[in-house]
Amino acid sequence: MISKKKGTGIAEVILGTFIIIYIVLPLLFSITNKSMLYHQTSRIKQATEMAAISLIRQNEIESFSSGFLFIDTDEEILKYMIAEEISYACISSLRVKTDDINVNIHEPGSFCGCGMFSEHFMISVNITATLDFLGEKQFNVHNHIEFPVNK
Repeated sequence: MISKKKGTGIAEVILGTFIIIYIVLPLLFSITNKSMLYHQTSRIKQATEMAAISLIRQNEIESFSSGFLFIDTDEEILKYMIAEEISYACISSLRVKTDDINVNIHEPGSFCGCGMFSEHFMISVNITATLDFLGEKQFNVHNHIEFPVNK
């Protein structure tokens, strides 16, 4: 017969509490923060695509289909639309200013700053966002929106 010793339960409870507080919870928070960052990055990319499509729909269809994009004159409108789409699509703890949105238009047969080659018109968007979720983190999102229209 095994006899029980008094006092062994307290050490196990203290050790279990220590493991939960100092190992499991920080690991869980780190995983949650990283998944929130990836989720918001994909939401920002979707918002930029929706804003670019909305701007293209505002242009004349005949000129767009013949290869003319008038986005150079509408860059501020596109920045505003991207900021609005991000505010609707993402959580409230994500901050994006219109000054932190950089829009570039690439002609067919050119390279983006990241090295991507496009045979069609391409809009590249660089966004610097700040996520305030379990600590403040600033990150960059680079997205390409390619339109199958040749010059």
